[in-house]
Amino acid sequence: MKLAVFILVGVFLAGCGGGGGDAQGSSGNSSLGLSVDQTALVFTGEEGQSTLVADQTVSGSITGATEPVVVKISYTDKGMLSAKFTRTSETSGQLQITPRQIKGLAPGVYQDTVTIEACYDNPCARPLPGSPRVVNVSYTVQAPRPAPVLKLSDRGVALASTPGGSRLSRTLTVRDTSGASSNWTARSDASWLTVTAAGPSGGPLVLTANPAGLPPGLRVATVTVSSSNSALEAQTVRVGLHTDTATPATSLVAPAPNSPWMGHAVDPVRPLVYSAEGSSIAVHHVYSGVRTATIAIPNAQLGAVVVNDDGSRLYAVNSADNRIVVVNLDTMSVSHSYGQFVNTSLLSSRMAFARVNGQAVLMLSNAEIIETYPMRRSLAPVFKAETGELVGELPLQVIGGNLRLAVSRDGTTVYGSEAGLSGYLSTTRVEMQANSLGNIYGKAVATTTRLLEASLQDLATSPDGSRVYLRYFSSPVVREAVYAGNALQWTAGIPDLAPPANTFGSSIPNLEVDATGRLITNDASFTLRVFSATGALEHQSQNVGNQTLASGGPGLILVSGDGLRLIGNGRLVGIPP
Repeated sequence: MKLAVFILVGVFLAGCGGGGGDAQGSSGNSSLGLSVDQTALVFTGEEGQSTLVADQTVSGSITGATEPVVVKISYTDKGMLSAKFTRTSETSGQLQITPRQIKGLAPGVYQDTVTIEACYDNPCARPLPGSPRVVNVSYTVQAPRPAPVLKLSDRGVALASTPGGSRLSRTLTVRDTSGASSNWTARSDASWLTVTAAGPSGGPLVLTANPAGLPPGLRVATVTVSSSNSALEAQTVRVGLHTDTATPATSLVAPAPNSPWMGHAVDPVRPLVYSAEGSSIAVHHVYSGVRTATIAIPNAQLGAVVVNDDGSRLYAVNSADNRIVVVNLDTMSVSHSYGQFVNTSLLSSRMAFARVNGQAVLMLSNAEIIETYPMRRSLAPVFKAETGELVGELPLQVIGGNLRLAVSRDGTTVYGSEAGLSGYLSTTRVEMQANSLGNIYGKAVATTTRLLEASLQDLATSPDGSRVYLRYFSSPVVREAVYAGNALQWTAGIPDLAPPANTFGSSIPNLEVDATGRLITNDASFTLRVFSATGALEHQSQNVGNQTLASGGPGLILVSGDGLRLIGNGRLVGIPP
C-alpha cells in the first residue's frame, strides 16, 4: 500500500497517500458525506507499447460537513504507478490515476484498489457518511498482436561461379506468421535462376542458378513469393549471380585507410564490400579487388555502416552532425539523412540492421534520444531504418558505449555483451518482437552464467539465433552458448590450435558466420578455420599471407555474401564452398 498525507486549511481538509486501504465502503452516492463519480477504472495496453497509457481521473465531493475534514487516499500498486490528489474547491477534489509503463509489466491483468476516506479526525475514528469509497482499477496488458506477414529467412542472396570457387544454390524458408495452414508460390524473373514453384508454410524455397553461356559480370534477379493467405502481402528476394573466368585477386586496390572496425559492411547480393573513409564510402569488388565506386558525403565524419537485408540500402553514422545517412545502393548515391540523436558524438556507437515482422529497423548500441522536450534518455534505441522514427529499445545495459551486438539473419534475435571490461562477464539474448501499434522492441529472455574473462573481442550468432559465439582477449577458446528454450547454456566451445612455427604472437581474434551457418575464425596471425553449422572443422588455412587479415583489430574480418571470400585488413582470401 502507498501512503502520504496532506492537511489543507478550510472546511474540506484533504490528504493524499495510502495505508489501510483494504476497507470496503458504501458503493453508492449519498446526499450527505463523501461521494465519487466513478468506482471502477479500466486501463488497457499492449506489450512493447512505446506511448504511455493515458491517465484517468476520479472526482469526489463532500456535502454537509460541519467541521474541517481530512481525506486520505490509499492504493495498491500492482499495475498503478500513482494516485495524485488535487483539490479543486473547498469541498471537492480530483484523483489523477497513472498506470505503470508498459515496458515494466509482463502481459496479464493487474488488479488494484484506490480507497478514499473522509473523516473529521486524522486517525479516521469519525468517518463521514459514505466513507470509505473504493475504486477498483483493472489494468490489462495484452500480449503483442502484430499483423501477420509472409516471412522469408533471407531477402538477399549472393551466388557465384568463378575459378576460385562456386556456390550456385541456396535454400530459404518461407513462413506464414499467422500460424494458419497456408501455401505459397514463387516465380523468378530471370531465365538463369530456377526456384521451387510452391510449398507449404515453413517449407523450403530452393534457388538454383545456371551460369552456362553467361558472360562475366553481375546480374540480379527478383524472386516474388506469394501466399494463399490473402491477408499477407507478397514478398521479394533479390538474387545476385557473379560469374568470372579470372583468378581472384589477393588484395584490395586502394583500400580505405583508418576505417573504424565497425565502418565496414558486405553486400548480401553483390560481390562488394563498403568501407567508411572519412567523408566518403569506398566500394570494392571482393573478387577483382578493384575500387568500383566512391560515394561522397560532404562534410561527414563516418563511423558505423550497415547494409540492409536485400542490398538496396546502406546506412552510415555521420558523427559530424549525429545523423544517419541513407545510401541507395542501386544508384550508389545518397538518398537522405535523419537524426534525433544528441550525443556529443556517435562515432563509437555500433549499429545493426534487422527486419522484424516485415519492418526494417536499425539499432544503435548507445544513443541519447530526445523524447519529449526537454527530456533525454540514454539507451540502445530501435528506429525505423528509412525515417528514424523511434519504435522501441533493447533491454541491454550500456556502459560507456561499449555494447557489442550480434543480430540473427532472420531478425528474430539480438545478442548483447559488453566489451572492454574484465571480470565475470555475461551475454544476454534478446528476442525482437512487434505489436499491433507498430512498435519494434527487444525482450530479454536469457543470460549466460558469468565467465571470468577480459576484453570481449568479437561475437557472432547463427542465422536463426539459436547459438552465439564469443572471443575474449584472455582466452584462446571460441566460447559457444546454445539457447535451450529458456536458458543460454555454455558448451565446451571450440579450442584454439597451436600457432604455426613461422608466426609470431597471436592476432586479435575475429568471428564471422556466413549465410549457411558456417563459423569462420582466426586462431593466430596466419591461421583461419571454417566450421560447419554443426561444429565440424571443414577447412583450415595456414600461412594465408605475410600481411595478416586481422591485424587491424577485432571485427575486421568480413565474409562475402556468397560465403566464398574473406576480407580483412586490405587482403582477400578464398574459402571453399
